[in-house]
Amino acid sequence: MCTGSLIPIEIIMAGTVNNRQVAAILYEIADLLEIEDVKFKPVAYRRAAHVIETLPEEIARVAERGGLEELPGVGTHIATKLNEILATGRLGYLERLKQEVGPGVRDLAEIGGIWPKKALHLHRELGIDTTEQLEAAAREGKIRVLSGFGEKSEQNILQSIAARKGNAGRSHLGSMLSVAEPPS
Repeated sequence: MCTGSLIPIEIIMAGTVNNRQVAAILYEIADLLEIEDVKFKPVAYRRAAHVIETLPEEIARVAERGGLEELPGVGTHIATKLNEILATGRLGYLERLKQEVGPGVRDLAEIGGIWPKKALHLHRELGIDTTEQLEAAAREGKIRVLSGFGEKSEQNILQSIAARKGNAGRSHLGSMLSVAEPPS
């Protein structure tokens, strides 16, 4: 049984967050924790997110009957966060993580050749927050002197940035289908 008081369905439904949106928040937490090099928690958040996004009923209904902790991968801490999401549509913990990681680190981690830990390293060592700053640092040879990087890393980063610029405005069909809403 979930700790704390149960949230009435009227309050939950006022936020109107669906399973996909709740799962997206949990996946984002996992990504940010991974960037911060936190062990084990990213796996737990991804597992809970997967369970919620594949749940055959709305998570709000599960919360209303106090059944969040009965879901596989959802313990007391994640259940508390789910209740906050359902009640407010937001999560303070996620906002704090975003501030800790920095605004552009996550964007950097999506560039080929840059893994989450490397993105955070670039941010902390060189103050890089944007693709433009990353490109300039790579062109100026500033990245190769950092541990874990080299000349080849800079070349790969520049190639990835060029490829992204060449695909600007285009979207991969698979990524678009995953966010498309079915017709009502």
